[in-house]
Amino acid sequence: MILHFLTPSPIVSDYLKYINSKFNLSNQRFVILASNLKESDYSGIVITSSPKNFFKIFYYMLVAKKIIVHGFFSAKFKAFLFLNSYLIKKIYWILWGNDCYIYIFDCPVGIKENINFYFTNQVLQKVKNIITYIPGDFEIASQHFKMKAQLTSSFVYPSNLYRDLELNLEKEQVFNIMVGHSASPEGRHIEILNKLILYKNDNIKIICPLSYGDKKYRDVVIDKGKALFGEKFYPILNFMPLNEYSKILSSLDIAIFNLDRQEGMGNIIKILGMGKKLYLSDTTSVWPFLNDLGIKVYSVKNLTNLLDINSNILDKNIYIIKNYFSEKNLIEQNKKILDL
Repeated sequence: MILHFLTPSPIVSDYLKYINSKFNLSNQRFVILASNLKESDYSGIVITSSPKNFFKIFYYMLVAKKIIVHGFFSAKFKAFLFLNSYLIKKIYWILWGNDCYIYIFDCPVGIKENINFYFTNQVLQKVKNIITYIPGDFEIASQHFKMKAQLTSSFVYPSNLYRDLELNLEKEQVFNIMVGHSASPEGRHIEILNKLILYKNDNIKIICPLSYGDKKYRDVVIDKGKALFGEKFYPILNFMPLNEYSKILSSLDIAIFNLDRQEGMGNIIKILGMGKKLYLSDTTSVWPFLNDLGIKVYSVKNLTNLLDINSNILDKNIYIIKNYFSEKNLIEQNKKILDL
């Protein structure tokens, strides 16, 4: 049996539905680290981490061949593993990004955070298997947590699939530029907005998704954007259905993600798959990963030729994304992970 621990999110929900439709999951069990999910929706293969299920989950952990952790986010789960360290040898960590980077970039504040940081370090350094499709993330985690782990390469989730979406053909006669994907300080929006002053008098529209994240930081970004660009600055403040958000992505010419860490890969895959010009920080693990695939992306350090767009380069990017993030690859990779 293979046991999975997952943190509830739209990505996880889509994943469960997808693999349930593609594979026989009779030898899989899934534990959602929450208590508000309808277990009946998944034919008995999914249970929640409510207290009533404790002994069942503990039994599953004892008999499981593999324990696959979809993102190491839960402090209680890490504390449990710290106290039952003999189980850690079974763990395969699907590295999401922030479940690693938060312990590298952020400093713990207070007793609880310091304890969580301690448990995290003690548990992760004993993990022997990491699942990710970004080699740089594997290297960063291995070095930081002093791990001697093996890498299994997979993009795991259907949210990462290339999809043939209907592009926005009725495009405005304006350069649509997206800056960031959330109201996260890690996006360093202000630095990019200051650089974009070069194009203030051009026919541009700056689209800035700020529907989730830090509210105080969001307000700072909005004030700066409005002050610099007036009506040319368009913040997105409300959550929207995926099809509406995809329409906005399809209307873009350029996207700029000034992130200091691997984040927003779902957006990056969609944007490149739609043939948009993409700017990234060349210091993150995403940069060498995309370059090694043969994908052309541009550095946020130099925005001087921002509005010059080479359709041949973008078409090549689409081809690479379509072939790498294909359903065929996703199914084969999941078969390996699930021992099917």
